[in-house]
Amino acid sequence: MRHYTAPAMARRQTLWSLSPARAVAVAAVLGGGLALAPQALAVTAPGPLSSDPANPSFSSTRTYTWGPATADDPANSVVYEGGFNGAADPVSSPWGPVAGSGTFGVRAVEVAPDGTRVDESGFVTIDVDTATITGSRSPGPNPRGWNDEPVGVFFTCEFTVFCTPSTTLNEGVYPDVIGTGQVASGEERSISLGPVRVDLTPPSPGLPNTPRDGEVAGTTSVTFTWTPGADPLSGIQYYEVWRVGGGRIASAPARSNQVTASVPAGTLSWFVRTFDNAYTTGSTAQNAADSPTYTLTVDPSAPPAPGGLEGPGPATTDTTPTFTWTGAGPRFEWSVTPAGDSAPVRQGATEEKQVKVTPALPDGAYVFGVKQVRPGGQPGAEATHRFTVDTVAPPAPTITSRPPASTALVSPPFAWQGEPGGTYLWRMVTEGGTVERGPIAVNATSVGAGPVGPGTYLFQVRQRDAAGNLGPWSGPERVTVTVAGGSSSSGVKLTPPKSGRPRPVILYPRRLKPRAGVRIPTLRPVLQWRRGPRFTMLYNVQVFEIRGRRVVKVKSAFSRNTQWRVPPRTLKKGKRYAWRVWPYRGLRGYTKKPLGISYFDVATKLKQPKSRAARR
Repeated sequence: MRHYTAPAMARRQTLWSLSPARAVAVAAVLGGGLALAPQALAVTAPGPLSSDPANPSFSSTRTYTWGPATADDPANSVVYEGGFNGAADPVSSPWGPVAGSGTFGVRAVEVAPDGTRVDESGFVTIDVDTATITGSRSPGPNPRGWNDEPVGVFFTCEFTVFCTPSTTLNEGVYPDVIGTGQVASGEERSISLGPVRVDLTPPSPGLPNTPRDGEVAGTTSVTFTWTPGADPLSGIQYYEVWRVGGGRIASAPARSNQVTASVPAGTLSWFVRTFDNAYTTGSTAQNAADSPTYTLTVDPSAPPAPGGLEGPGPATTDTTPTFTWTGAGPRFEWSVTPAGDSAPVRQGATEEKQVKVTPALPDGAYVFGVKQVRPGGQPGAEATHRFTVDTVAPPAPTITSRPPASTALVSPPFAWQGEPGGTYLWRMVTEGGTVERGPIAVNATSVGAGPVGPGTYLFQVRQRDAAGNLGPWSGPERVTVTVAGGSSSSGVKLTPPKSGRPRPVILYPRRLKPRAGVRIPTLRPVLQWRRGPRFTMLYNVQVFEIRGRRVVKVKSAFSRNTQWRVPPRTLKKGKRYAWRVWPYRGLRGYTKKPLGISYFDVATKLKQPKSRAARR
């Protein structure tokens, strides 16, 4: 008698429709741990029953295989029967693929020459799991996709050994809230409820700018301005200007920091209310914030504010800026006040319509104000200009997100943080110090750093602030870009020469121009190739210098066309170069093989370009 041990993948086994006389025998077959007398079980069980993927599995389309069983009498034959969920139909190995769920079983039946069923084994089974997982969240997001209170996330699983527990998400951004149900084999079924965005913190309010506190306005049509509010998590939704004890004056969208409204003559106190994107009308959450209160006097008889006020940009390195304006005069009063303060640090009067602020201002944010003064001495409304003196370079940006150390992405994603405002410069540098991409200026704080070819690179970024100060490069972030179906190495093999220099092993050279082995009398040849396969988006052109028995990459570039001119300072006279072209097909990645590999030599004596006179 043979003893059968159930395969490891068949962890959950069942017995179907066995005769009492066979119960003990089948138990031995399925358990694999009981030794019975030879006469107890004449026909062995089929085995081992196996499938791919492992048992149990979420897959409902599978092919099943099993080994042969043995009859006790050589004159008898062995057939198999089984199926899903207790079926006993004729089956043969392999069996499938078959769609369905439940339990697949198979048993061996010993049949005499006359067709009589002589003996049968117990069913050996393997399960196709029907495990499920569902999820929900409460409360739901507002129209802008945010919540201003904690969010409960709930998961329910069936037929699993593990289910992600329900939880409550507090403040933060959760791009992918994943619940997982796991079966005994370790396979998982998942569901995502993300993204979930929760902001429980009020924004920093916008601060009043103009009219300044205590100012006199010469008209009832007043333009209110303020510095933008800030909310690093959800961002600003909108603003409202309010009169203390008198209700809302006007509202403005997040992209604006000013509004013009009609107000009655007299004195009023006003402030700015700032709402973040998590604020929901009717909610009790405090996702709004009020600015300090300013006082304004509206007097239509007062002189109007000077017009055409011009000065430095929002940020400047000039510590003695010059301001110009227009107005009737005959005299003007001016002042420079730190932002958010009421005490001037520079002030004066002039009959001219310009002034150079001296002595030099230290770094900081300021407001320049100027008023017309009538012959009788009555000052009028004030014109203002906000600016920041900044003479200090920003620090190196802090990298906040990067790809894995090895990635197949042709443009590896990086993200960073820096000072507000200004622009950034990023670059990709090879380990040999060659700048592969950049420096490229961007306004964003994230970038796909490419496209680049396969190899190892160092990513760096630096900031130019709003005043024009240029900061240092960030510490390099190393990343290796691989080729789908290949590696990040050169992949260029050399043929030992019978004489002279080694040459690379070429591949599909007829697809590439110039012809393999040609001597080129220029340092800037145009390399051409045939069109790549379907879905090709661009081509990665790689150039390698043959240095003795070494192959050194000197350039990797991308082209959307089927040609590329070698840039200056890439090639050298008298050197041999290999080159290849990899078609890139977006999400499909690179092709498994290059479009072609070829080589050329650069002549020691180069062809000189014709002069203009000669060309005539």
